[in-house]
Amino acid sequence: MQLTASSYEHSPDRLRAFLSAHQLTGAKAGALIGTDGRTIRRWTAAPDTPGAREMPFTAWYTLHHIVTGQPPPADG
Repeated sequence: MQLTASSYEHSPDRLRAFLSAHQLTGAKAGALIGTDGRTIRRWTAAPDTPGAREMPFTAWYTLHHIVTGQPPPADG
């Protein structure tokens, strides 16, 4: 089975839960992947929030891999 970006869920809710589970602030998470806390806040905002942005798959994959040593789990 070939995995693609669409094989992984990286929603704002999942990102918030991940940050909380790993005791990461937005600033700390951002520093790990080369961005700032404001960008992380945009990625964790509800989709209908002004300024909200979808987290790029590569950022989600990289953050998960740096923190856990493993790629994010594939859905299904």
